[in-house]
Amino acid sequence: MNVWRKYAIEGAQDLLFDQCEVKNEVIYKCRKVFRKYGFNEVQTPTLEFYDVFNFSNHPIDDEKIYKLVDFKGRILTLRPDLTIPIARVYSTKLKTENAMLSYVGDVYRANEHNHGRNNQITQCGIEIIGISNIKAEILLILTAIDTFKEIGIEEFKIEIGQCKFFKGILETLSFDKEEVLELESLIMNKNLGSLYSFLNTKRDKLDDDQYRLLKVLPQLFGGKDVIAEAEELVNSEKALNALRDLRYIYNTLESLGYSQYISLDLAMIQSFNYYTGAIFKGYIKELGEEILSGGRYDGLVGEFGEASAAAGLAINVDEVQKLLYEREKLKKPEEVTGVIFFEKDSYANAIKIMNLLNKGNGNWRLNIQENFEEVADYCRTKGIQRIMKVNSNEVIEYRLNPKGVFIGEMFKNGEY
Repeated sequence: MNVWRKYAIEGAQDLLFDQCEVKNEVIYKCRKVFRKYGFNEVQTPTLEFYDVFNFSNHPIDDEKIYKLVDFKGRILTLRPDLTIPIARVYSTKLKTENAMLSYVGDVYRANEHNHGRNNQITQCGIEIIGISNIKAEILLILTAIDTFKEIGIEEFKIEIGQCKFFKGILETLSFDKEEVLELESLIMNKNLGSLYSFLNTKRDKLDDDQYRLLKVLPQLFGGKDVIAEAEELVNSEKALNALRDLRYIYNTLESLGYSQYISLDLAMIQSFNYYTGAIFKGYIKELGEEILSGGRYDGLVGEFGEASAAAGLAINVDEVQKLLYEREKLKKPEEVTGVIFFEKDSYANAIKIMNLLNKGNGNWRLNIQENFEEVADYCRTKGIQRIMKVNSNEVIEYRLNPKGVFIGEMFKNGEY
């Protein structure tokens, strides 16, 4: 039985008409800004060998990877990520060159029970490979801000963290592996009550500054004042250097007039074994979902050959498209001036007339229905007031009268 023939799978969706138009416009504007900042687009296969994603500390849970077997018995995957294949391309085809790369494509992740998340996600992203200085992170954030502005989104925030800050703190603690994992989870989820209880049970392992810092860490987010607050409690040189990097990023973007689009979050420690420096997450005011993620991951390229610095970010096009589509629905729909109906032997003439009518502000559409009454019924349903009927030797314009009847008037040759 073909029970599922009529359905899209969970976590995937069909897009119609205006939804496709909005999505394509988002992608077009992303590409436009990426090119402006010097990023060159590359494409990677939808199907990759599983080995591409099979390494320690990769950021995607193995259970979320779709796996297939080819005719030779090799394990393949529907790519769950685009950054990792970009690292493969760089290592095998670009090698030692510095590279600024961009991409557009779908990634596939199996989300159990979905929880409202898509299993197929379209991403637009950028990567800077071979450059280790902090200018790269600033360029990534700057490009993302200008991309959102180009798309037409003004109320958004890019949160910036620094995983070296938390790593520096951990190096000063005497926690075992299990204690570190629990601490990470409590801080990452900003579970203050449970965090306080946990810290109180470990009080004998913490000095006063460590205790105070870990207690307030989930609340250290906002403007650059949180950096000064953290500096008073930190005694790790690695953590202090991370704070200096964050201050430089913030001050630079502030000097460009972009401070309203950024905030700092010192408790941002997700996937900190994968990331090696700054971390980014982006949110739009109207959406609760994360629509941008990225950071520095200097250990990634070395999985495919010679090690190289790398940083990048990806924008979730589907979430942006949903928001913009809802906005578009509130706008006045595009008005169709009229439709052009024609006899079979008048196809060329109908196209010629449509092009002439649309030279100004007209929005005439070709209609290929079989007979005039079908066209008239269609126009009444859509609220279209005019029909241009094209024959081999005449053109008649019909207008809808108050009684719902189309009344025709013949044009002389070339009059229309």
